[in-house]
Amino acid sequence: GLADSYAGKVVSGETAELKKDADKTVFEVFVEEGDMVQEGDVLFSYDMEAMQLSLDKLYLDRESYENSISAAKSEIAELQKQRSSASSSQQLNYTLQIDSREADIREAEYNLALKEREIRAMESDMENAEITSPIAGRVMSVGSLDTDPNDGMYTEQNTSDAFITVMDVSAYRVEGYINELNRGVVTEGMRVTVHSRTDDREWPGVIESIDWEKPVQSTQSYYMNDDMSTSSKYPFYIVLDDTEGLMLGQHVLVSIGDNDTGSGSEQDKSFYLDETYILEEGGSYYVFADNGKGRIEKRKVTIGEYNEDEGCYLIKSGLELTDLIADTMNVSVGMATTTNESEAIDQYGDEQDDEEYFDEDGTDDNMEEFDDGDLDGLEIDE
Repeated sequence: GLADSYAGKVVSGETAELKKDADKTVFEVFVEEGDMVQEGDVLFSYDMEAMQLSLDKLYLDRESYENSISAAKSEIAELQKQRSSASSSQQLNYTLQIDSREADIREAEYNLALKEREIRAMESDMENAEITSPIAGRVMSVGSLDTDPNDGMYTEQNTSDAFITVMDVSAYRVEGYINELNRGVVTEGMRVTVHSRTDDREWPGVIESIDWEKPVQSTQSYYMNDDMSTSSKYPFYIVLDDTEGLMLGQHVLVSIGDNDTGSGSEQDKSFYLDETYILEEGGSYYVFADNGKGRIEKRKVTIGEYNEDEGCYLIKSGLELTDLIADTMNVSVGMATTTNESEAIDQYGDEQDDEEYFDEDGTDDNMEEFDDGDLDGLEIDE
């Protein structure tokens, strides 16, 4: 039984999504999907010639506004000189002309400031015409481009949020989901153990982050008689101490706490157990466990909540993580126990090569006396 077990999936350590500037034209793409790149490698470049033409146009616009401001200032100085020597009836006309020119200057200065900002941005873009990879990894996707036969440039045909995506495949991490109903169970910095679904391999790690901003809605209802109620799940990410043996995309199980504790807390010894090991009788719950003497006993346990996603019950008492248990199929009290599957098949399977003959007292020449329960599950010849 795993303590607070969650489904997980092995994902890349980091993903970089590089977006294309919609106002620029891609001139050349230097990578293809599947290529391995290093941090700083050039992925694609913009059309420098087109950018230079745009920058030259901005320079001309700036010069035009500067000339307009200079000319307006000179005209204002001349109008002020003429107004000083004009008659009282003419001075009002000169004043109106001066006010108009001053308004023209303010408008030109505003437009000039905007052009200066555009020029600085364009000059910065010119210095960063080549887009490099911020991380080392594999190129997972490249935006679709076709060559324009008229000028040899590229025009984008399939626009997406990310033009090129690079994934770090050297450092895996595990992505899991915590339900909103149990969100207090998982916290950042908590130690966890990742378990393989196919064998007994384990990888310890720590929860690096929980993304509360990107909920995923579950179609499973968590409320009685309420088909419209759904619950949201939130992704959390685990950084592993060692990733040897893991594969990208591999499905795993995540338990809270290091494997040596078996639980996230030394004070809380409860853990989850698959429902196939639990037997209900008269409102009480039992498991078939080894009694310490190589025989099956029916042991009463106290259960807690039921995890519908994983199909398991919380075991609160009556069972320790070190106990040996059996499922409830074809098992009865008193049967001999073994951890070897082939031995179990030989002893309790349908195919019995050796016949056993018993006296009325439950003994034969080669066997010790049996309790009544020991005969359960054994086929007795007449």
